[in-house]
Amino acid sequence: MVTCTTAAVMKKRTILFLPLVLLLALAETSQARYQVELESTYLGEGWFRYRLRSIDDPFFLFFDLASLGVPFVNRVEYGPTPSGWRIASNSLVSSGESVSWEVEESPWVADQLRPYERTFLARSAETHFKTQLGAVFTMSLATVGGYHGPATSINIVGYATCNALVPCASSEADGSPTNLLTTIQIIDLPDVQILGLVRDAAGTHGLSFRYDEASTLRLEASRGLDRWSNVAYLYGVAGVTTWTTNVSLDAYGNYFRLALVAEGQVTNLPPLDPGLSPATAFSAAANNAPSVSLVPPPSSRTVRVLRCAPSAEGVEVSIATQPGHTYEVSLLGKDATVVQSQSLVAAGEAAAVVFKIPARSDVVRVAARETTLMVFE
Repeated sequence: MVTCTTAAVMKKRTILFLPLVLLLALAETSQARYQVELESTYLGEGWFRYRLRSIDDPFFLFFDLASLGVPFVNRVEYGPTPSGWRIASNSLVSSGESVSWEVEESPWVADQLRPYERTFLARSAETHFKTQLGAVFTMSLATVGGYHGPATSINIVGYATCNALVPCASSEADGSPTNLLTTIQIIDLPDVQILGLVRDAAGTHGLSFRYDEASTLRLEASRGLDRWSNVAYLYGVAGVTTWTTNVSLDAYGNYFRLALVAEGQVTNLPPLDPGLSPATAFSAAANNAPSVSLVPPPSSRTVRVLRCAPSAEGVEVSIATQPGHTYEVSLLGKDATVVQSQSLVAAGEAAAVVFKIPARSDVVRVAARETTLMVFE
C-alpha cells in the first residue's frame, strides 16, 4: 500500500530536482508522484536533523502534517522546536526510545500552505548511526474531487512508516551516508501522458494528452525546470484530449507538465497562484463534457475524522460524532478505494473503532460518512 523511495543525498539540489521533470511535454512517463519527504541528516557530535515536507500536489484540497516520531536511543536533548509545533508527550513509534513532535493545534484546520516543511533537531549520546524503518508521521488531508470512488468525510487522516537515519551503538552502524532522503507516496496517482504541443506560426496554443478517465488537470509551465508556474485548470475526456486556447502559452515557459487534480470534471477548485489568473483567458476544447463533481464539495461534507494511529490491536480510529447518529468508517487502499469498513452508532461527541490489520507496514488512510440518521428524543 505504500511506496517509499530512499536516496543518499550527495548533492541535495540534484536529487530534489528529479521529481520535477514528471510530465514534460514530449517526454516519457517518469517515476510516480509522491506527497511527502522525510530528509534525515547526521550533523556530528550526536546531533540529528529531520526535515519533514509536504509537496504542493493539486490533487489535495489541503494536506496537513500532524506529528513525527523517530526511533532514537540515548537521547540527550532536543534542539529548538519549530514554529507551530511542540515536543509530543506520546510517540507513535511502537517500542523503545524515540523523539516525537506534534502540531500545537489540530491538524484538520487546513492552514499549512504547501509546500510546507518543518525541521526538527535532537541529540543522542551515541555518535554512530544507521538507516532504520520505523519513523512515523501522521497527516490530515482532503481531496479536491473524485478518484476511483468518493471519499465523503471533511478530511481523511492517516499515518505512514518510513526509513530514517537513527543513532545506534558503534557495533550497529551500517555505513549509511550522513544524509538520507525518503519520499512517500500516500495515494498512487498516475501520470498523464502528454502526446504533443499544438503550435502554429504565432506560438504554442495547446497540447494533446491521454488519460483513461474524464479528468480535471492543472497545466504548469517552466523555463528552466527549476520553477513552475500554475497556468490554468483544464478538463480532459476519457482517452485522448486536445486542449487549445486563444492565448500563447510561450509567455509562461517552454516546458509544460500536467498534474491530475481529480477524476471527473469538477468545479470546486482552489484558486491558482495569487497574482496569476490567466485561466479566464483560456477556453477548453470543444469536445469537453459538461462539468460534474464526483464528490460533495468540502462545505457539504459533515463527518470529521479525528485520529488514526497504530495500536496494540491494529489501527485505532476516532471520529467526531453526534449522539444517536450512525456512521461508517472505512480504511482506504492506495488507489483510494475502500478496503475495510465498520459501522457504529454514536453515544457521545466522539467514537472509536479498531481495525485489526498489520499496523506498522503500510500507509493507512481513513475516511468516514454518516449513514442512517437515528436521533433519539
